[in-house]
Amino acid sequence: KRVTRRRRVNLDSLGESLKRLTSPMTQTVQEALQRTLQFYRQQEI
Repeated sequence: KRVTRRRRVNLDSLGESLKRLTSPMTQTVQEALQRTLQFYRQQEI
C-alpha cells in the first residue's frame, strides 16, 4: 500500500509540475498528459 501511495503522490506532483510548465505547451499536449494521468489513476483504483 505504501508503494501505491508513493506512486500516487508522484503522479500528483508530476501533474502539478506539468501544469507549471503549461505556458509553452499546446493544449493538445496538455490534454494528452491529463488523459495519461487519469488512465494511471483509474488503474490504481
